[in-house]
Amino acid sequence: MKDQYVGDIGDYTKLALLRVLENAGFSIGVNWYLTDDDPNSKDGRHVEYLCAPCDTPDQELYNTLYDIVKVKKMRSIDALMESNLLHTRLFYKTKLEFSAYENRSGKRSEWHNQAITSLQSADIVFLDPDNGFIPDGVGPYARKRNKYVTYEEVADYFGNGKTVIVYSHRDRSPVEKYLKRLCRVAEHPPITREHLLCLRAPKSSPRDYLLIVQPTHKVKITTAICSMLEGSI
Repeated sequence: MKDQYVGDIGDYTKLALLRVLENAGFSIGVNWYLTDDDPNSKDGRHVEYLCAPCDTPDQELYNTLYDIVKVKKMRSIDALMESNLLHTRLFYKTKLEFSAYENRSGKRSEWHNQAITSLQSADIVFLDPDNGFIPDGVGPYARKRNKYVTYEEVADYFGNGKTVIVYSHRDRSPVEKYLKRLCRVAEHPPITREHLLCLRAPKSSPRDYLLIVQPTHKVKITTAICSMLEGSI
C-alpha cells in the first residue's frame, strides 16, 4: 500500500468489506504493508467512481473517501486511519523497506514479528501489499520485493488464530497461473484449501480478496459477506 493509492476504487472495495466484517462483531487489524510513493507510477488513479452519484448502500464510506480525495486532497494512510471509517485502532504502518540493508532476511523477519505483536488482539487481520502474493522466481528478500506478502507470513497469522484477508491485484499472467498462486497458500500448514474463500472486485482494475478463514469464524463471515453481496448492508 502507498499513500498515493488512498481513495482508489480498490480502497473502496476493501474498506466496504472490512466495515461489514467489523459490523458483524469482529475486531479488525490492518497491516498496510506500507511502501514509498512512486511519482513515476500512475497507480491509484482509479477515482472516477467518486465523480458519479453513490450507488451503494454504504453512503458514509463514499462520502468520506470523496472528502479525502476530492475536497481535502490529502491522500494518505493517516487520513484513512483518522477518518473513523474503521472503529479499530489496530493498525501497523511501519514501512516495509529493507533494500538498504545487507541482512534483508533478518530485517523483514523483524518487521513481520513486530506486526504480529501489534495486531495480536485482532480477530481478522487484513494484509494490504501493493501487488499481492509473491510471484514465482522472486525471492522475498530480494531488492524492492516489498510489494508482496509471503505465504509464510500469512501462515504465521493464521497459526496465531487469525482469519487473514490478503489483497491481490490481478496481474498480466494467465488466469490459471494467477489463481494457482493464490491457492498455493494452502500448501503452508496449518492452512488447507477448506479455509479459503475468494472475493473478486472486477471494476476498473480487477483485484481479489483471499480470505483464509478460521473455522470458528466461518458462519459469521459468510453470512456477513452474503448480506453485503445481496446489497442488504
